Amino acid sequence: MTGEPDAKLLALRAKLDKLDSEILTLLAQRFQVIEDVARYKRTANVAVMQTARVVAVLLTRSEHARQLGLNPAFITRLWEIIIAESCQIEQNIVEIAGCSGAATSWRSVVLGASGGVGRLLSQLINPHVKALKGFDLRGGENSVVADVLSPSDELRQYLAQADLIVIALPDKVACQAVKLLSETAAPDSLVVDTCLVKTPMAEAWKDRGQCEILLINPLFGPDLDIYQKLVASVRLRAGLRTEVFEEWLSIAGAKILPMSVDQHDRASAIHQALVHAVLLVFSEVFSCNPHDVATSFSTPSSALLASMAARMLHGDFHMHWRIQSDNPWA
Repeated sequence: MTGEPDAKLLALRAKLDKLDSEILTLLAQRFQVIEDVARYKRTANVAVMQTARVVAVLLTRSEHARQLGLNPAFITRLWEIIIAESCQIEQNIVEIAGCSGAATSWRSVVLGASGGVGRLLSQLINPHVKALKGFDLRGGENSVVADVLSPSDELRQYLAQADLIVIALPDKVACQAVKLLSETAAPDSLVVDTCLVKTPMAEAWKDRGQCEILLINPLFGPDLDIYQKLVASVRLRAGLRTEVFEEWLSIAGAKILPMSVDQHDRASAIHQALVHAVLLVFSEVFSCNPHDVATSFSTPSSALLASMAARMLHGDFHMHWRIQSDNPWA
């Protein structure tokens, strides 16, 4: 015997790997159906645990196993584990729904409410909460003038009473505001931050406060509709309120992309900072050539780059600069 597996064994292992992958895919599909069942039970007010159904499933799977030449006792134990996980998934969805229903009594605060992201998230959460108060250094139609770095007693009071606090501020200001929030936010509240780079915010919250913390990044301009758009979601300290907020995003049609802090900032460096650099180089070369040459000759690719560059340069260039300068992976 040798220590290295031969070709035949490697081929058999490859078959096992393929079958395991298929089993996992089917399990994922089964649990997706379980989520649909849970949502129906929630709407129809049906209890999660249905004992008669559990017994029927175990009996039919055991009999099917016997017909296939499998050990019925083993299959019964396996399905008991699957059913237990299914019941837990259903229970979690029901609990989230209960918390979501209770969220109609939530008091919410949006910091930076007059900015593009602040307005977007205010519109998203307003239908779900009891009260929404906006604060912004510039004031605004639905905002009270306030400075989070020099907070008034009114701002402190609203923060202390809030169930949900949304931070839609420039990254450096948001990080500086963490001290205030960690001192005033209630332990059972949720703080949602929209920083473009997540590493500094994660460091700022380290060992501070007891509230839930969710870091999101809408991967589109705030002037666009959220429907079918990606929203990166980093659960720094999660709980039921986090689940409810993400459910609101889903209700609005957003596609939630769960990520870690490092995954987010690495991806941002590739898909945002790198793209910005390409567009800036293109724009610089474009501007250094005679106008008639640069504008009269065009290809579909160059026209697309020109359109993207125009959108970036005529938008919030401070935002693009922060994505490039503050990201440790850029």
